[in-house]
Amino acid sequence: MRSRLPILLTGIASLLLYSFLAQLSQQFNWGEGYSERPLLTYLAVYFSLCTLYGLTWFFVQKRPGDRGIFWMIIVFGLLFRAAILPSQQIQEDDVYRYLWDGKVFAHGINPFEYAPAEVHNFKELRIQNPENYYEIYVERNERELEQLDVLKWESPQSLEILERVNHPDVPTIYPPMAQFVFRLVHHVKPDSIVAMRAGFLIFDVMALGFIIGILSRLGLDKAGCLIYFWSPLVIKETFNSTHLDVIGISLLCGSI
Repeated sequence: MRSRLPILLTGIASLLLYSFLAQLSQQFNWGEGYSERPLLTYLAVYFSLCTLYGLTWFFVQKRPGDRGIFWMIIVFGLLFRAAILPSQQIQEDDVYRYLWDGKVFAHGINPFEYAPAEVHNFKELRIQNPENYYEIYVERNERELEQLDVLKWESPQSLEILERVNHPDVPTIYPPMAQFVFRLVHHVKPDSIVAMRAGFLIFDVMALGFIIGILSRLGLDKAGCLIYFWSPLVIKETFNSTHLDVIGISLLCGSI
């Protein structure tokens, strides 16, 4: 037990830092207070997590094959994710496009068809320049844009999401597999960043399972999964920034 104590301590310290990061994230409000954001504090916390991560790997290597350490890695990794799951996004806004794409696709409209700006502007274009409008849009397009306009106003959250999509003049760039994930999350809980993160958690755990399987087949210590499951980069980018990379990571690991 004494040999596991350093890992227990680094796990507890990391969990406290992730909990603090979730609290700190409340000072990062979309579109406001850029000069007042505690970026230096955030960076100090992040680099502290990276340091603890490196120390933990050093300690793990001294106790190969210890099942207790393996399960500590799994439990703490899940706790880190739970701590940061409800946090506010820090310097990121890609998730608003994911949520809007999911809404569009869930209502039977091709998410690659229309840029968000078109949903805002098509009525104005129809009034001010009808000739140009009917050169661009056929009857089907007009019907779908009207439907998207209704979706835009269906709730305050829906309007907020559409207004926060970055590069609104460009249709979505995210691939079909990701679009099906966005759509499924929308069906479970529309307009929810936390729900999107929970959806990504499924792929995250899948990646973990594949990594453990690979290590086992190679005859390596399963505790090596710490490199993935405790990575501050993976945890922050997936469960705070809400980036979709974990979908590809899990499928890549599954293909090996």
